[in-house]
Amino acid sequence: MSELHKRDPTCLSRLLDVAQEIRGLTVILEARPFSFAIDMAALASRREHLNLEKWLIDTLKTLKEVFMKACLDFVYVKLALQLRRAEGQQVPPFIPLSVEVVNIFLGVFKSNMNLMNAEAKNVYQDVLGMMGQESESGNAEPIYQTEAQFPADIENEANMYFEKVYSKEISVKQMIDILAQLKVSRLQREQEIFACMIHNLFDEYRFFPKYPEKELALTAVLFGSLIQYQLISYIPLGVALRYVLESLRKPVGSKMFKFGFQALIQFQSRLGEWPQYCSHLMSIPHLQQVFPDLVTYIQQLVSNPMPVLPRQVKDPGVIFSCVKMKQIEKDFGPRNEKIPEESVQDRLLFILNNISVNNLVEKADEANKEMKEDVIGWFANYLIEKRVCKELNYHGVYNNLIKRLNNKELERFIFLETFSNIYLLLNSEETVSSIDKRQILKNLAGWLGSLTLGENKVVLHKHMSFRELLIEGNETMDD
Repeated sequence: MSELHKRDPTCLSRLLDVAQEIRGLTVILEARPFSFAIDMAALASRREHLNLEKWLIDTLKTLKEVFMKACLDFVYVKLALQLRRAEGQQVPPFIPLSVEVVNIFLGVFKSNMNLMNAEAKNVYQDVLGMMGQESESGNAEPIYQTEAQFPADIENEANMYFEKVYSKEISVKQMIDILAQLKVSRLQREQEIFACMIHNLFDEYRFFPKYPEKELALTAVLFGSLIQYQLISYIPLGVALRYVLESLRKPVGSKMFKFGFQALIQFQSRLGEWPQYCSHLMSIPHLQQVFPDLVTYIQQLVSNPMPVLPRQVKDPGVIFSCVKMKQIEKDFGPRNEKIPEESVQDRLLFILNNISVNNLVEKADEANKEMKEDVIGWFANYLIEKRVCKELNYHGVYNNLIKRLNNKELERFIFLETFSNIYLLLNSEETVSSIDKRQILKNLAGWLGSLTLGENKVVLHKHMSFRELLIEGNETMDD
């Protein structure tokens, strides 16, 4: 049966009929691969032949993390297919999930998050990000209109952050910082708040045309910043990019066209990552008429990976362009956004918490055992953002740790994270008024010096222009 299902998933209905006739559903649900058994269970539940929630919970008790990951992957694939089909794309034959079945899965996921490792939690967030999305054709109704996915206290806290932005109690940049912290938090509640905020923002898209202009402008900056700072990925990223494209296709001068343009400007430095998306943008006739410099910039991106940003559309948030992030990302990228297992994270954090000059060799050897492909990027990010930025007295220890590990891939990510954090701090409004932020910037400057000048290496002009830094610093003081 599983082979028949693999060749033609739409035959599932006939297979279920056979299973009922021979009273063999219980045995069939023990079959492998999991995708077949779960698909059969979902359809059986829809026909009221099976208590899906009980079956999922009972199976999770036995198979635990393995089955949890299989269920998450199953729902993710189904939702992705449903979303693509609603957009008019060609998709392979499949049987979609009903709203009721989706809600059962989500309820079980919510109650068993202790069975999710870091990778599974990422899939869970992506699933939540797909819920309630409209199709690109502009349908008013979402693909899945689900029941509330989050407890009231989670919803209230998520909404509280949005209220603070719209009342200007916090800036959009502060909101992005909060979202970044929530996303990487190891606390389940904070991860749920992050997922709820992303879900609610996407879910509100259909109401954006009714927003007052000031609130919509703030929302556009926030929306684009989610993309710029890589707070969303995979399906949610695709949905966000599609919404921006859809808005830019609206008539010039309309609220949604302004929204699309303001959002696009926030992440224009990343457009080179998506050549096909650039082609879609260039195919919008009125965009060429209204913003020819922007379209020229996009055309340059397609033909030349390193164009100069047109002054007319330069991100107003970028005050210091002396740090050449595009070139840095080209030379030290691409980023590795894989997140290791929590057990691996715990072991590395334990090493960093206990490392000293006296036990450096021993701890470095322990850390080296963990330096797999899915660990290096995360470790570099954590070391720079959580340790180097704040622990000036330990810079020597961390520098010697990196030398001892002698991992070229790690060194590449260390430079990338160092420059990225310097760039963000130089262009953050908070750095001007916050003593703590300025101290972190000083710490990073010292750290960069120890990696370069301290090792008889130079900071290449193509990565950072100190002459421009002095000029831009002087201009900022004049402002």
